Formats: sequence, structure tokens, C-alpha cells
Amino acid sequence: MAETFETLKAKLGDWFGVDTARLPDSVRGDTINLIQRQIMRRHDLRFGETTDTLALVAGTGSYTLPTLWSRPLNLWYTNPSTNSVTSLQRQDRDEFDLLYPDTTDTGTPLNYTVWGSSLIIGPTPDQNITLNRNYYAILTDLADVSPNNTNDFVAQAWEVLFYGSLAYVARYMLEDSRIAVLEAKFLELEADLVSEHRRERSSGRIPQSQEPG
Repeated sequence: MAETFETLKAKLGDWFGVDTARLPDSVRGDTINLIQRQIMRRHDLRFGETTDTLALVAGTGSYTLPTLWSRPLNLWYTNPSTNSVTSLQRQDRDEFDLLYPDTTDTGTPLNYTVWGSSLIIGPTPDQNITLNRNYYAILTDLADVSPNNTNDFVAQAWEVLFYGSLAYVARYMLEDSRIAVLEAKFLELEADLVSEHRRERSSGRIPQSQEPG
């Protein structure tokens, strides 16, 4: 049977032999989501790979980032006037401000910066454009009842979330004798997952000759 948010919470109680008074359902759920967020922030897992589009409006240069945005991979668009593809280049905020000191000046977008909760395009678009965004996102918190009680992380690597949660709960319940063992197993499983996703990015590519000439 496939694991879900509910079954993982139940397993936490089973492994520690505790009832909901000592380890409430809400605490179990918070722990699983905490570990999921922690892992997603530590590593660029394919579970967080996200693609969407953003409608750039002529005369508007600043846009609110998606709520679960972590970091960008690449941003690009097809110019509706020339049908050519342009990839936006990221600039630090100070570099961006030097390039585009006047946000009322418009033109063909070439660069972007991320500042606070905003994605800022430079120069400010002079026409409406559909921007394609590939970025890493933090997964939405799990919740009871389908479809929010599972995701790709739970389906493919539930054991990582589970052992991370076990180690956290061991500290929460002062189970000192279990902490080291559980944390070691969690770190082992986490490292295996990260290695798997790193290898996946280099698989399926056509080998390139390294011979000179």
C-alpha cells in the first residue's frame, strides 16, 4: 500500500509506542512537513522542479514571486515581434539598478533580479510578453485527505521523510538513546536521495568526444 501523510503520522506513533496525548497528531504532521521543507531547502531535488508562465505587461517591471519560490533556474521568452528566443540574465540588485536606474524607461527585457518577494525585469517591458519560468519551489505542506496527503516526495522517498521525522521526534520526546542512530540513518537516506537526483541529471545525455580536433 502506498504511503500517505496519514500513514506516516500513524507510523511515527507506532515506532515510539505513544498515544495521541504524548505525541499529538498535529505535532506528527508538523514534524513531517518541517522535515520536507528542510530537505527541499538544502538540496535541488527534482521534486521541486517547477515550470510556469508569467504574463509580463507593457510598462510594468515588478512582479510578485510565487509563494513557494526557492530559486530560479532559467527564465526565457519568445519575442512576439521577432519570434526570437531570449534568455534573461540574472543581475545582483546593485548591478541591476546601475543598468536600469529609471524604471519608466521601457525596452526589450534582457535581465532580471530577485529582491525580497519580487521578480524585477529590466528594462521594463515595452510590450506584453509571456515569460517562461523554470525554478525550484518548496513543496506545499502535506495535509489530510487526498489529493493533499501525498506528493512525489512521499510516493518515491517516503523513508527519507520518515526517518527525518523519527530523529526529530526522538529529540522532542527526549529519547536520547535513539537520537544518534535515527539521525545517522536519516542522513544516510538523505545522501542516497541527493545522489540519485544528481546522477539523474547526467543520465541520458549523448557522450561528447574529448579527442582534440
